[in-house]
Amino acid sequence: MPGEFVCDFSYTFDNGKYREVETELQKRLIQTNVNGEWFDLNDEGLEVVHSECKACGGVLNTDDVQKQIKEDSGIPPGCTPEQWAGKSPWQKAAAKAHATRKRNEQKKHEKQSQTAKKAWVTRRKNDAQKKADGT
Repeated sequence: MPGEFVCDFSYTFDNGKYREVETELQKRLIQTNVNGEWFDLNDEGLEVVHSECKACGGVLNTDDVQKQIKEDSGIPPGCTPEQWAGKSPWQKAAAKAHATRKRNEQKKHEKQSQTAKKAWVTRRKNDAQKKADGT
């Protein structure tokens, strides 16, 4: 990667046209190519990307991608990259530990909720079956 990575927006293509879009954009933006598949785009270039993606049925999904990038970088939720860069190593370790605990608690709660929902559905089915059987 020839510099700082910035994700201003992202599109998803459920219709399989992502290759077509990528090929077309590489042709149209060749003059802004920095290295391989990396481009240095101005506002006009960004608008070309938006219009091409929309024209080919792309769905904007920037928030999901930015969340994934942040998770992959190890920056905990609620912390900006700028804030993260200014933290000392011990602050980063403490923040990561806290984020891990919160994530584990959330997973545990979700699992308990799913288990409770399954039990409720099973009880309802059993009650309905008993009622149908006349017992």
